[in-house]
Amino acid sequence: MAALGELLFYSGFRRPSLSDALRYNLENGVPKAVDALLDSNFQTKNDAQLGVEIVSKCQANALVLKLDHARGGASEILLNYESRWGERAQVKGLRITKEIPFDGDAALWQLQPSAYDLNPPRAEIRSSKVILGMDVPETQSEDAISYIEETIRKIGNYIERQAQEIADHNSQLPQAAAQAIARRRATLSKVDNIAKRLTGH
Repeated sequence: MAALGELLFYSGFRRPSLSDALRYNLENGVPKAVDALLDSNFQTKNDAQLGVEIVSKCQANALVLKLDHARGGASEILLNYESRWGERAQVKGLRITKEIPFDGDAALWQLQPSAYDLNPPRAEIRSSKVILGMDVPETQSEDAISYIEETIRKIGNYIERQAQEIADHNSQLPQAAAQAIARRRATLSKVDNIAKRLTGH
């Protein structure tokens, strides 16, 4: 039996975790979004209006499985088989899959939450769908179905863990945006004052 896809919710040793990515967004993403605003925005909008705009741009959206739109599949395949005596052959098998659409940022599939286990689920992410399944001999089709059901349960647990961290991150966005907007407005005010002092002299 062979599970399809790569490890999900696994950052490895050198890639950022979910908490790393969310912290980076607060400390760097929000200020960059504020700095990208046109100077004229600070003349036509107040800080509260600008804050709503920045929060909308910078908030993270948790993954949501659209299980009601899931589609199952099974197809015939040939499996390579090796006996304990080293004899190789091909046997008839089945590739059994389930394709589930999802909403949310696809990058979250590769970000490990703070709470995790040592056996994360496997699946293939293709566009806005997650595809999980297993290649099995014909006689083991029920094992593949049980594996898919268990994998969906695991994925749901990981998404819930991520959602808790994302909700905490999103709750901090208004304050982070307000601080960055205040700094930018103060800088623009200083620039304007310097220009006025040097004009006409």
